[in-house]
Order: sequence, then structure tokens, then C-alpha cells
Amino acid sequence: MSTLLLLHRLKYSFVFYLTDSINNLCGFGFHGYNERGQPKWDLVTNVFPMKVEFASNPRDVMINWNVCAAIWLRRLDTTNPPTHTHTHTHFTHSTQGVL
Repeated sequence: MSTLLLLHRLKYSFVFYLTDSINNLCGFGFHGYNERGQPKWDLVTNVFPMKVEFASNPRDVMINWNVCAAIWLRRLDTTNPPTHTHTHTHFTHSTQGVL
């Protein structure tokens, strides 16, 4: 059963890799160089499908899924609200676009 679900989700992984490749081809994904001088092309990478599929816990799934939105929400939430309302504010901001 899990093999069938994995095969079903492969079409989404293909689309994620395709869109990432198109963005990198246009030059949008260039993120500078790493410490060894090799170029990094992960600026607009939004999903790491293999890390999501083989995650060992839900935290790994959340970190590797919708990466750009999570970075934006983390930056927005850590600069504005007080610490005791951080989680509530984070979920409120993330649902604003859905409503």
C-alpha cells in the first residue's frame, strides 16, 4: 500500500523538480557560493520531495515542505509578536492567505 502511495505522489515530485529547474534556468534560484566556492541554486526551492517522502518525523516534513513560505512566516512572526503569542500569531498569519 505504501508503495502505491509513493508512486501516486511521484507525479507531484516531478512537478516540483520541473518548476525548480525552470526557475534555476532563468537564474532566479542562484543563492551565492558555498564555502568550497561551488554555486548554490536553492534560493527559490520550495519543496525537497525526497526529504518529505523519507522523513522520520512530522517536524522533518514541515521543514522540507513549502520552504519559502515557512521562511517568510518565521521572519514575519519573529520580528513582530511577543514571545508568548508566537504560535498563535504564526497560525493566524499562515491562514490569512487561505481565507
